[in-house]
Amino acid sequence: MSADGSVKIMFTDLEGSTVLMETLGDERWLELLEWHDSIVKQKTALFGGTVVTGQGDGFMLAFPAAGSAAACALTIQRTFSDGWSGVPVPARIGLHTGNAKAEEGDFFGRTVVVAARVSGVAGGGEILASQATQKELDGAFPLSGPRSIALKGLSGPRSISLKGLSGPYTVFDLIWR
Repeated sequence: MSADGSVKIMFTDLEGSTVLMETLGDERWLELLEWHDSIVKQKTALFGGTVVTGQGDGFMLAFPAAGSAAACALTIQRTFSDGWSGVPVPARIGLHTGNAKAEEGDFFGRTVVVAARVSGVAGGGEILASQATQKELDGAFPLSGPRSIALKGLSGPRSISLKGLSGPYTVFDLIWR
């Protein structure tokens, strides 16, 4: 998103979506997905991001700035925490910053893989940011924007393993509740 290839990648995913689909049935599940998709797309546009790909019950998003990505993640989690028609919507969100190859509206490379794996480690209702993203967020509190978004801070650091990648990785929880 910048001339040097630096991008902030966010992955979202609904935790326990298969069980939720089974519980709701096809018709209500598709209604929930339509609501979910509209929220993610609306919030991404609001914070200057780009929807790169949709993957069933999740998305890959790209942002030019860590603050925009974090503010978007907070807004998505706040909206999802209210639920849909009385149904909890537990989303996992992961953020990572780095260089990625942009090609035909998509991004490729290690940065994308790390962001996806960070999201996969997050629990429902959690936003995890890699250390690279945390460094860019440092001193950016409180984030401000629509609906008085305020990031209460970061907890961590937490050392994690990421599937298929060597070494431990450090992540931080974005505290939004």
